Amino acid sequence: MLGKNGSPFADIILSITNYQYTNAGVHEEADIAERIWQTLQDSLRAIMCTAQFLKKEWTLGFQHAVWLYNRIQHNHHGNKISSFEFVTGLKPDLTQVRIFGAKCYKFQSKDRRVDKLAKSSEQCLCVGHYVKK
Repeated sequence: MLGKNGSPFADIILSITNYQYTNAGVHEEADIAERIWQTLQDSLRAIMCTAQFLKKEWTLGFQHAVWLYNRIQHNHHGNKISSFEFVTGLKPDLTQVRIFGAKCYKFQSKDRRVDKLAKSSEQCLCVGHYVKK
């Protein structure tokens, strides 16, 4: 994959699998990577705007944008499979996709509650998906 100043970004984006290095300061050579970064930045702007998160929390929104990008079908694969499916051979499970910044609830086990009548859940905000490594 092409990256600015010769640095690879394969751990973030799965859709491109061949490594090539570019000359420093010549971003035109990295047109495919630049296009993907622009798409991710546009997604990040939309996610952060709708979730009304602070700018300092942009990394959470970016991780969510990448997670979604890797699980939708792309032109690169003939609009038939996602990058995730191309790399892993497994169809992505999109049944658990949630809106970034939406209310969600975390279960409080009995040993963490103050008393019997305490709430059994705590309200939180959805900030992405847990990915097993």
